[in-house]
Amino acid sequence: MGIYKEAQSLKSLRHKNIVELYHAFVEGKQLIMIMELAEGGELLKYVGDKGTLKEAEARKILLQIVDAICCCHMRGIVHRDLKLENVMFKA
Repeated sequence: MGIYKEAQSLKSLRHKNIVELYHAFVEGKQLIMIMELAEGGELLKYVGDKGTLKEAEARKILLQIVDAICCCHMRGIVHRDLKLENVMFKA
């Protein structure tokens, strides 16, 4: 039951800094999620490719992350696995 509740919570989120979940279903033992395409890739790869970020760019990215987290928290949703490879760029 927990995975269904989690998918419903994700589907309810509408925010410019949160990748949208369109549909989720179970196929055998796998959870399949159809989500908005995040063509920009992972933040971990982005930072790794750049080496270092200028303060202004890091601040802009961090503010977007904090804005998304605030949206989740206002709806009673906690991320629980926030790390660079779980932050995606839409483009």
